[in-house]
Amino acid sequence: YKMQLNLIVSLFVIVICMFFVPHFFEMDVFYNSFARFWELCFGGLLFAFGTKYSLSWLQITNKILTIKPLVFLGLISFPLYLWHYVFISYMHIFNLNVELYGVVVILIVIFFSYLTYVYVEINARKQTSYLFGLILFVCALLFGFFGKYVEYEKGFPFRVHLENNDVINEQFKKAIEQDENGKYFLQNILKYNTKYDFIRATNKTKADVLFIGDSHAYSAYDGLSLELQKQNLDSVLFAKNSCIPHLDYTLGQSELIAKDCHFATMTLMKIMKEYKFKQIFFITRGPKYITKEGFGLVDNEESVQNLKFYQIDSQDNIKMSHSERFYDNTDKTFDYLNSLGIPIYYIFENPELGFSPKNCLKRPFNMFPNECKIEYEKYYNRMFEYKQKILQMAKKYSNISVLDVEDTFCDERYCYALKDGNMLYLDDDHLSLKGSELQAKNLINKVFDVR
Repeated sequence: YKMQLNLIVSLFVIVICMFFVPHFFEMDVFYNSFARFWELCFGGLLFAFGTKYSLSWLQITNKILTIKPLVFLGLISFPLYLWHYVFISYMHIFNLNVELYGVVVILIVIFFSYLTYVYVEINARKQTSYLFGLILFVCALLFGFFGKYVEYEKGFPFRVHLENNDVINEQFKKAIEQDENGKYFLQNILKYNTKYDFIRATNKTKADVLFIGDSHAYSAYDGLSLELQKQNLDSVLFAKNSCIPHLDYTLGQSELIAKDCHFATMTLMKIMKEYKFKQIFFITRGPKYITKEGFGLVDNEESVQNLKFYQIDSQDNIKMSHSERFYDNTDKTFDYLNSLGIPIYYIFENPELGFSPKNCLKRPFNMFPNECKIEYEKYYNRMFEYKQKILQMAKKYSNISVLDVEDTFCDERYCYALKDGNMLYLDDDHLSLKGSELQAKNLINKVFDVR
């Protein structure tokens, strides 16, 4: 009796603690482990109450839980837990549509879980020696070494289709994130070190053009810096992952992240005040920050839903929706940049793919063919409202020009990840070096047209 009572009390305390901890402290916002843990403890608490007290609603719950299909799922629950992620991963790898294949995959996972339960789990319980467990351990070890070998060799030599992918595979190399020129330039202006994820420069002592924004500024920098050098213009990049250099409220997945972004933004303002640049390129994502929704299967991580605007140094107490705050921040930032009296180029982001461009590589037997493109209509619908509002906003400012890269990647029907054998994307939304170069040639022409 005491043991049952202690179990119930302990579980009750844990449930209360785990429920309130995430609400009072900014922690574990990516996996939400605390939120999941209190749900698990609540289930245990419900079960403990059910075994101790004969309450009518608990008896009904117990009857529901003893329905054969639910008992079956309970029995195979551990293999189900192990197998489900394997198949979900392959759905992402092969870019399978969840709406089309989801039910089929669930049935396959249940089938594999049942086989594992019958031939592994039950068998293991029946064994009187450790031989069966040792065999399983050795098999798992061999599979691990085999997988590591395949990873090291980058596939088997006899897989002929891989030869056709070598050229494209080479294009998945990332550009360097920081270089000595950029660090020296930053140190020379600020006289102290500061943190940016991306610090690049073509010259350590002078810069004509400043690039600011998030990781999209970084992925666009290589191509644009090369084109600017052809015009005898040196450039520098200061950017931070998922950090829009907005004035006023600051966007972040937590208050701590927002404060870090705010500090980086204030440092940028100081740099722009201390050093007289001739031009500024502002490159950042749009709809994802506004709607808190990614695009496609691979871009809907749960952390996006935690995006929030934090009032750090702002004196503005006017209540706004999330999207209204985004546009209000952008407007205030445009106003400040316009006051610098130099050309400012705000670049709309390149089309999001919604799938990994590595799916464009050929598979054996032409399994899961991918045309490496998205319908233009999906891109148009995703960007329409954002483009209209930014274009309308920019009309108020004489020094702000908004440039669109749509025609670099899209025609009337599709937007492409692969052109003329060149992979334009590094992942589902960031450009590869080839994509950056292609985009830059288009943008530089538009900059000259604006002038």
